[in-house]
Amino acid sequence: MKIYLFILTISINILNHVFAQTTYYVNGNNSTASDYNSGTSPSAAWKTLRRACMDTTTPAPGDTIIIMQGIYRASLIPKKSGSPGNYITFRSDTTFSTKITGIVLLDSVIAEGAIWQQDTLWHQLDTSLHNVWKIQLDSTKHGYVEAYRDTQRMPSFKSIDGGGSQLPLDSSYIYQNHVSSGKSFVSDSLNTLFVFLEDTVSSPDIYSWYITKNNGVFINNQSYIKIQGFEIDSFAEVGVLVQGCNHIAIDSDSIHHNGRTGIAINFTNSNILVTNNDVSYNGIGLGYSSGISIFRATNSSLYIIGNKSHHNADSATFSFSPSDGNGFIIDESADVGQNGGCTFKNNVSYFNQGSGIRIHRSKNCEVKNNTTYKNGCNEMDIGDQIAPATLADTLILLDNIIIENNIFFAKSNKYPFSMSFTHNFGSIISNFNDFYRNNAISNSLLFNITDSLNLMYIGVDSISQFQNITGNDINSFVADPLLDSILHLQSISPCIDTGNPDLYNDGQTWITDTTDQDPDGTRMDIGAYYFSHSSGIEANILQNNSVNVYPNPFNETTTLEIRNWKNQNYDLKIYDVFGKIVYQSTINKSTPLSSGEGSGVRSVLNLNLPNGIYLLQIKSDNFVQTKKLEVIK
Repeated sequence: MKIYLFILTISINILNHVFAQTTYYVNGNNSTASDYNSGTSPSAAWKTLRRACMDTTTPAPGDTIIIMQGIYRASLIPKKSGSPGNYITFRSDTTFSTKITGIVLLDSVIAEGAIWQQDTLWHQLDTSLHNVWKIQLDSTKHGYVEAYRDTQRMPSFKSIDGGGSQLPLDSSYIYQNHVSSGKSFVSDSLNTLFVFLEDTVSSPDIYSWYITKNNGVFINNQSYIKIQGFEIDSFAEVGVLVQGCNHIAIDSDSIHHNGRTGIAINFTNSNILVTNNDVSYNGIGLGYSSGISIFRATNSSLYIIGNKSHHNADSATFSFSPSDGNGFIIDESADVGQNGGCTFKNNVSYFNQGSGIRIHRSKNCEVKNNTTYKNGCNEMDIGDQIAPATLADTLILLDNIIIENNIFFAKSNKYPFSMSFTHNFGSIISNFNDFYRNNAISNSLLFNITDSLNLMYIGVDSISQFQNITGNDINSFVADPLLDSILHLQSISPCIDTGNPDLYNDGQTWITDTTDQDPDGTRMDIGAYYFSHSSGIEANILQNNSVNVYPNPFNETTTLEIRNWKNQNYDLKIYDVFGKIVYQSTINKSTPLSSGEGSGVRSVLNLNLPNGIYLLQIKSDNFVQTKKLEVIK
């Protein structure tokens, strides 16, 4: 087999910005690190996340803060915004090497001289509670929620949302039916930790004690901030909470074992991009939890793309309100006059306690090319249920919803698709989907539909009945998608090249373009992962291909090498993090280079790109590969 070498030299001309862009470092494990250092080199690193987030002259818009490898027992709370084209980026040294964890040694946050004391107040409230202990916390430290004894979590039963019963001791609300031994409670007004021990335990002093902070990353009323590459776990509430923000990117993080939701996008947010995150085992404590949640959105520019959400739950409230514990949910975004929405695209949702994807009382949603697999409730769930004592403040709670090119693979006792209407609804379009559960056939009852307002249809239906009633899913089908163990399409899957033929995936948008539908140039596939056709490519070529970009990160110039590929044309596209093509060209067939290099090309690209992350895609007739580029000035 003949070997060819293609070398593409890329010269990037960075736009001049108002702000000088600097890289800062945080190293919590280095004895020479100090918050009084300059932070501008690994040898002069800052010590704490708090210093990296301070609202001072540093960091400034356009700066990058690299958190060096290690475990950080603190929250990351940015206090300063970037600016258009100048994100403030917080990123791990290398992906997942930096762990931000919510578990803190209790002795580090108690009041000076504080000791464990037995409590009598809780027994007066509930005579079954005999062995309750308390300890005073440092009044200058805040945001703690629940305790760990040794390595055992003692879940809080506090209601963050104000539901449940009110306590006379500090006016907190609690899930009263969850008060029992093995639990814990932090009173904010009393600044006290209470632990509820089994009657057989003589004293809390026999254990090592820890306490958990509330949120891992909290971005509140900020803009132009990126969070990249962290492991975020064991916080009592939310792993990453974005609230009242715009232009925020949450990318390539592993977010797991947090008490509530993994990633929560709440209230008046816009231009939020959540990409390539692995979100799992969240919702192990406080209620109303899911993997990735959008709540009361006021804008539809929220993009949830390429994430995995699995094994999430709603441990506190699911038993009496089984609407959470979902892989993905957008909730109440048509309430109180709001008109928000979102895009769910190329996500995977599996083994969650709730639904795979749930749209609740929301409008302006696109659900395209996702795969949901054997979640605990119905896979795709659309509903406008509202408490009987509450009046809707709008006539239509569901509207402008598009569901296309998805795989919905349900458990044997659940439905791939469910819709429930208690109010008038607008446009809901569903098509080119694969609905399945084990051993299902075309006349299996896979659709659970309820319209209790108009009584148009109630009950469970086959796909043909559903098509006749709603006019939807005319091009959808019932078939085993033939997924492999990591939910990719096998080569004989019926989902290959059977998606909407008029859809072209152009980053955030879907437009009619029949010339370029799928990343491998064929018709769109169904599901989150596209199948790459490899017929006609020699096996050893696939195994030995090499695409390298060096240096990377880079300032103005980098080199792209393609080795071990046949002599052919290549299409080059560069995308920004929002999926917009910022450059494209064709690399022509190779011409002779200097002796010993073989065949190849060199081409200089003059681009005007700001600092940031980009995706470079090289595609030919039988080859597609993508590399991440990072521009740092």
